[in-house]
Amino acid sequence: MKIILKAIKIARKPKGLIKFAFHLNKAKLILNFFTLPVLAVFLIAATCAGCRSNISSGLPVKTPEEAYITIAGNEDITEEEDVAKNQYKKMLPEPVVQDMPYYYIAVLNCIENRNNAEEEIDKKIPHLIEMVNTADLSSIKLTLMFCPLWAEMFYQNSSRLALIGEWRQNGHEISCWHRSIYSADWDGYTDLPYDEALKARNEITDNSFENEYAGNMADYINKLKMINSDIKSGYVQTGKDSYSYKLLRSSDFAEKNNISDQIIYYTYTGCQDFNAESAQNGDPGYNDGLNKYIISLDKDDMQVKYLSHLNLESKQDLDSAIKTFGAYDSSYVFGLAVLNDINFLKYYFSLLQYIQALDPEGLNSKTITQIMEGKILQETSQPGR
Repeated sequence: MKIILKAIKIARKPKGLIKFAFHLNKAKLILNFFTLPVLAVFLIAATCAGCRSNISSGLPVKTPEEAYITIAGNEDITEEEDVAKNQYKKMLPEPVVQDMPYYYIAVLNCIENRNNAEEEIDKKIPHLIEMVNTADLSSIKLTLMFCPLWAEMFYQNSSRLALIGEWRQNGHEISCWHRSIYSADWDGYTDLPYDEALKARNEITDNSFENEYAGNMADYINKLKMINSDIKSGYVQTGKDSYSYKLLRSSDFAEKNNISDQIIYYTYTGCQDFNAESAQNGDPGYNDGLNKYIISLDKDDMQVKYLSHLNLESKQDLDSAIKTFGAYDSSYVFGLAVLNDINFLKYYFSLLQYIQALDPEGLNSKTITQIMEGKILQETSQPGR
């Protein structure tokens, strides 16, 4: 019986009738008066099923996804079909989970310039390793943001520097986080003149400016380049709760918060100004981190691009993130940032568990640079409602 079924399957292919007869002969079947009608019925049904859609238009019309599934799901493909499958796969759009947004997750690693800073970093590096390893389980790509002291400590330790290389090889991005002089937890780097910098710090803290100061912004970026010479993206913490489009456009903001000419992609805390959806759900914080487009602005003869993110710092932030993932599709990008801090890690791991259920292969996961350069979103210089 198995040979008969195989023969029928072959009969549906080109030159199948000849091969069909061969297999019948091989099985030494006796085509007597009783078996011939039965086999004839099988043959007619099999042949018609295979060619009824090809009479007028060749192959049946299928979407790219259907065609790929058809090819990939065929266990008996020939060598020629295998070549066709690989060629066709290259023509397909990148696979994506359609009913959830693309997303990026920035992990923030920084500490203010103070005496015990290196001891604090030593304690936090194991947390970072666990965060990355958990993301790797579902091919989730992280944007790992560091301040100069973190970069130095990785660079000066060969095993830690090897970790940076491994993370980059696995698709994670090495980025930078600058806590500006206007932030309470300043990282020690500024281009402000001494008198202006001293005044800015005296308005925020009683700490000694000389003990806090670590260098100018050229020093800053050179230390980051020790662990990623091609660094392109960053985040500036200004001390404000969130940015606005008006603030991004202001020349004063650009002058005080530009990290380096090499950093052309920024993420910021806040909400893009397009969200008509915000008014519908009555929650003004609901759309923080949801991006419909990339804000692209010309500053000092260079183009700087911005995305927004939601800071994951509380149970409320976690609930908002889950709600956003469930409410929007892949025409949006959802940005998230989490501080490498023992108080916030539970929200990070809970969120990853939720994402892994929606996107187990990490198809929608991107780094900041991948979003900026991947033509996933349109760019605009004039966001509006």
